[in-house]
Amino acid sequence: MPLLTWSAAANGALASSATSWGTGNAPVAGDDLIYTASSVVTCTMDLTVAVSSLVVTSAYTGYIQCISALTVLSGVVLGGQ
Repeated sequence: MPLLTWSAAANGALASSATSWGTGNAPVAGDDLIYTASSVVTCTMDLTVAVSSLVVTSAYTGYIQCISALTVLSGVVLGGQ
């Protein structure tokens, strides 16, 4: 599945906004999500979606605020490289 890198420019940007992701697409079921130093602003997860994986690198210093259900099917890595 596609790897989507969080790249939003403004704090509180919505996960449902395609412009918040490096690929220009909002997450859909089965995608892999990664948060890196490419954007350190807060993500408001406003999607109810089941993603394949979630990686939050140690370089990401923002927050992920879930206001909808986020299900991770395969794996979660927090603080990885």
